[in-house]
Amino acid sequence: GPGICDRLMRNDGSDFSCARAGEMKATDRLVRILCSIDDPRTMKKFMKEVFSPSEIEDISKRWKVMEMLKRGFPQRTIASKLGVSLCKITRGSKVLKTGGSVSKRILDEQTAKR
Repeated sequence: GPGICDRLMRNDGSDFSCARAGEMKATDRLVRILCSIDDPRTMKKFMKEVFSPSEIEDISKRWKVMEMLKRGFPQRTIASKLGVSLCKITRGSKVLKTGGSVSKRILDEQTAKR
């Protein structure tokens, strides 16, 4: 079946096929590049080349927030364990409660695989 990147590109409202690469927004180009990388080692290397260590840590923490919310940890526990603001945790909680959330679907798929 289609991978998560195929589903993201199809469901996010962007029409990648209509635009030439030079006309795409930088974010759209980055999404396409990220979706084209199918090897975890290559992805990790790419991330280290493009993002600073603190940016990678921030992104990783945001995903950890989502995982902990999904597992039912209280927001204050998450804040103290990860050292993140309640605002970021609340944002994650809202995302997980939103219908059609890609993050929630991915977390549900991960949970089902365990």
